[in-house]
Amino acid sequence: MTGLHCRDCDKWYGAEDDEFGPCMIKHMRGDKKYVTHGSHECDEGYEMNE
Repeated sequence: MTGLHCRDCDKWYGAEDDEFGPCMIKHMRGDKKYVTHGSHECDEGYEMNE
């Protein structure tokens, strides 16, 4: 099983057409405006509660 991908995460707000969007976890930390692709595997250690 693979890890969580941005497109499946409730902390990611991507556009349906181009699959790019911001990671809210990174933004809350005050990092630069960080845009990820929907297929990007989470590197934040975040796991959604189902």
